[in-house]
Amino acid sequence: MKLARTFAIASLVCAAALPAACGKKGGEGIAWLSSMDEGKERAEAEDKNLVVYYSADWSKMSEQFEYDVLENADVQKKLADFVAVHIDSDVDEDTPKAYAVGAYPTTIFYTSEGEEITRVVGAVTAEEFSKLVDDVVAGRVETVRELLAREEANPDDLKLAYEVGTMYVETGRYEKARPRFEKIVAQDPENETGLAPAALTQIGFTDLTVHRADDAVAMFAEVVEKYPNAPEAPKCYVYMGDAYHLLDDAEDAAAAYRKVVADYPDTPEADEAQKKLGKLTMFKDTVEAFTQGPEARETE
Repeated sequence: MKLARTFAIASLVCAAALPAACGKKGGEGIAWLSSMDEGKERAEAEDKNLVVYYSADWSKMSEQFEYDVLENADVQKKLADFVAVHIDSDVDEDTPKAYAVGAYPTTIFYTSEGEEITRVVGAVTAEEFSKLVDDVVAGRVETVRELLAREEANPDDLKLAYEVGTMYVETGRYEKARPRFEKIVAQDPENETGLAPAALTQIGFTDLTVHRADDAVAMFAEVVEKYPNAPEAPKCYVYMGDAYHLLDDAEDAAAAYRKVVADYPDTPEADEAQKKLGKLTMFKDTVEAFTQGPEARETE
């Protein structure tokens, strides 16, 4: 029986700056090709799995991934059994578009026949990546085709619809994810599967990610109103605060974060909300100090 798929979701906040010396782009110990066509041809000819790494020079997360993962000796040893392709999106803009890559770094694994197995979006640890490589080699990761075939064969399986939708969210293909979550909400209005609040949260998250902040606020508000005791409720308040922040509404953002701290004090989201409240306060104080003028600041 094959294991569940493994993904990493890209952070909404850029990673911190890393040490300058990250070595050759993509890792010195890996024999990278620069052409997707050449990579596919060689993988088929040599009957090897194919791994394709997409980077962007402006992406700090790409730097982090290269420094922490691709320069790791264990990872390099395991990838030696793959045909490896590195696509620099600053040089090749067409290949990322052709393969629905919109976030960097993205790493995609394929079978020797060119069938996509899974993809990792964002930076992960070397240990996580190494384990995924092991699972891919052992055939323990279900391919995208196999997952979609199961969905097609089981159109009424809402849990499977959620799994497919989540796969698309985690790989940045939101337009394919949303219909799956909307299907769950429409077909399970009484939340018999227990998936309705999670599906609504995912819809809101997709809106937030593509900067439809007003729509995101409405969706998160629906979750906390209908399902205040759901595990997703505190996260929805945090997301709501983030959406208000995008809308330059610091007051409502702060109110959402305070709601998490007050109503869900023993959750990880409460800690996250407290930190974001502190940043909002610091930003507000800074803005006020520099908009009062030098005379007002001198009298304080």
